[in-house]
Amino acid sequence: MLFIFIFYVFTTFIQCTTSLKCIACSTEDPGCLNNPANQTRIIAEKFCSVDENRCFASYIKTKSGVVTLSRNCCSWTEYSVDCPSNRPFHEKFGEYEIWRKYCEEDNCNTMDPRDISDEGGDYIIVPGRSAAQHTFQKGTILTVMVLIEVLRKIIL
Repeated sequence: MLFIFIFYVFTTFIQCTTSLKCIACSTEDPGCLNNPANQTRIIAEKFCSVDENRCFASYIKTKSGVVTLSRNCCSWTEYSVDCPSNRPFHEKFGEYEIWRKYCEEDNCNTMDPRDISDEGGDYIIVPGRSAAQHTFQKGTILTVMVLIEVLRKIIL
């Protein structure tokens, strides 16, 4: 019974996490622009690092017409090269124009970043709150219940 109690305590407080997976490809890969999710070769599925919390797709077109496309993992932070939280999704500069889109689910970066039909104009993305505090509270209550049951069995 003690083994079950110890096992339960460890499994309650230790949370397993899995890495976000994103499609990783660039302009050199045929099919990276058009429907990368259905490509069977060249397109890679990348496990993101711990600090990479988004998948992105970017499309850059220079004034001379050269196109650069990229899909990969990124860190949603201010002044990030790939995922700048302080920049709009579409920008025009003197020599180039850039479109960016981000998402937070496995292999979700299949979208065409130039498609603004689902953006609905300008909007703000606000990070959600962590559910960790609720998980801890539930785990604590269950642990106390198991502890009471173990003590009841020992005393009786």
